[in-house]
Amino acid sequence: MNVPIAVQALRIIVAAFILIGIYFVFKDKTDDHV
Repeated sequence: MNVPIAVQALRIIVAAFILIGIYFVFKDKTDDHV
């Protein structure tokens, strides 16, 4: 089955938002400890 380009783009956008969210959470935690 061919995955539509729109679906692939949506998955990439969702993954990017999740990674950015995790990055900011870890960044905040490290800032709090310092």
